[in-house]
This record gives sequence, structure tokens and C-alpha cells, in this order.
Amino acid sequence: MNARTIRFVLIMLLAVSVALLVGCEEAAPTRPAPTIISGEAPAPPTAAIPTVAAVEVGDPAVHAAEGKRLLDSGKVDEAIVQFEAALQGDPDSVEAHFQLGNAYANLNRLGEAEREFKRVVDLEPSNSDALSNLGVVYYRQMNLDAAIEVFQQALGVTPDDAAVHYNLGSAYLQQSRFDDAKREFDQALSLDPDLPETYYGLGSMYALQGEKAKAIESFKRFLELSTDPEWRGHAERQLKELEAD
Repeated sequence: MNARTIRFVLIMLLAVSVALLVGCEEAAPTRPAPTIISGEAPAPPTAAIPTVAAVEVGDPAVHAAEGKRLLDSGKVDEAIVQFEAALQGDPDSVEAHFQLGNAYANLNRLGEAEREFKRVVDLEPSNSDALSNLGVVYYRQMNLDAAIEVFQQALGVTPDDAAVHYNLGSAYLQQSRFDDAKREFDQALSLDPDLPETYYGLGSMYALQGEKAKAIESFKRFLELSTDPEWRGHAERQLKELEAD
């Protein structure tokens, strides 16, 4: 992937995590899901967010760069204004559409994110970054067949991208297609043996299949590699439940 790539981090789909954590005596194994994260978490606005009408439209590239800076600092609403200004100057700016899609996904405005990533694919059919992120949007909409299709398209362009293999494996896992999920997780690890997400995915898969020893081993490896406090907590809970059986 190129310099504008948004990397995927381990995080469960919100709807799935709620279903597992609310109204159940004994939580089922969590299933991982890809998501789009751009920079830090959005910070609460401290002042009124300007509208694009209040921005003097100039060089589209400058607006896109400023939008990316704001997005990386967590000022997502302000970033959107800059990307919209960039698109006023250049309606076919791939960078502005791509980053606008990331901003909308960051806010869970998935329909708008889908629209922007589709626009990038219309402009550049072989843009693997946009295909990958479109797949993530479909995944988060639980449109798993569509997610699988575009992840496969992305791999047709960049077959050695470990993160996309992980994402595809996660989609298969949601469909309980364990053999397909295992194949993709194994491929991800062959390309990047230290990708933490993949070990969480394997741990979830083995737990769902009742292979306790393999699940424990995978979650322990995830904890060795991951620095994310929230998802380390999920893995620690999984381990505690598995080791208590």
C-alpha cells in the first residue's frame, strides 16, 4: 500500500460486541473485525465547526493536505470541511475522496464513507487502498458477501498485503467459514508474522471450534505483540474464561 494507506487495527464491530456483552450470562468468544482508524480518536470540538461555505476555496492539494493534518489530529469535522473544499476545486481528486471516506468512517457515517470509496474506485479501479477500506465499510454494515468480494479484488491488486488477508479472514470467520478464515489468517502470518490482529482472529476461531489449547496459545501470542489496552483487555478476558474451563 502507498503512503496514504490507512492501516487497520484490531477492534470488534460495535453491533457484534454489543450483542455479545449485553443480555448474556456467559459471553461467547469475540470475533474480530477490521475497521478504519485515521490518527487519534476524534477530540470533542471546542468551537463551532466552520462550514465549507465559510472557507475560501484555494489550491485543492493544499486543502487536502490540511484536511489530512486535521484528520490525523482527531479534528474530524474540520477535516471534512477541508476535503469538501478540495473537491470544490477538483471534483475528481482521488486523495480528497479517499481521505473524506476515512473521515466519514471515523464518524461511523458508513453510507457516506461507502460513497467516497466507491468514487475513488470509479476514478482508479485498481486502487487497492480504496477497495480495502470499502470492504471494511461493507463489513461494518454486516454486508459480508460484498466485503469478501472487494477484499478479494484488493488482493488481486496487492496480493502480499497481510492486513487485507486478515480482513478477508475476519469476514469469513463471521460467516463461520472456518477453513477459509484459517487459510487467510495463515497467509497473513506468512507475510507478517508479527501482525497482532491475526493472532486474535485465530484465537477467536479456535475458541469457536472448541480447540481450547490452540485458542489459548493464539491469545497469548496476541498479548505479546499488541499494545492496545482495550483489546488486550478483551484477550485477557478470553484467556481467563478458556483457562477456567
